[in-house]
Amino acid sequence: MSATDFARVLGPGGASVTSILYKFDLPDTLAVTRVDRALLRLPLTADTVVQEFALLAMPAADNWTGGGATLLLPGLAIIDFTSGACTSQLSPGETVEVDITDLVKAWASGQIANKGLVIQTLTDDPEPLEIPGKLAFPAAGQVNLEVWFAPNPDR
Repeated sequence: MSATDFARVLGPGGASVTSILYKFDLPDTLAVTRVDRALLRLPLTADTVVQEFALLAMPAADNWTGGGATLLLPGLAIIDFTSGACTSQLSPGETVEVDITDLVKAWASGQIANKGLVIQTLTDDPEPLEIPGKLAFPAAGQVNLEVWFAPNPDR
């Protein structure tokens, strides 16, 4: 399924993008199935030959509407929930996959409300995380969530 909404998020002072938000409308059938695997597929683009980066995917705590806009949310709330992370080298034209199975299971079961996904880059810097200027994040319709599920015999 494709993301239905996205936004770029500016950090304190509005000087730089610190996060990307994506929203997925999950089918109701996931609530009564067993989610086996969920992969977030991001067709990122880099303007260098190879770029190293690390991404972290976390659930958003607040409702938001982006429509592709850039939002000033200096206090963007996230839920402390172990979710997907990946470290990769990106060559132009590659798709990055982030395993967010545990998060999709939590959304499907109702443990966490589905208010979207926050993507941040990982750094050792304690300041707000910066998305590298040479790494381009795609719009909502280009980001996909692939979910493998099966009937849940316990229900």
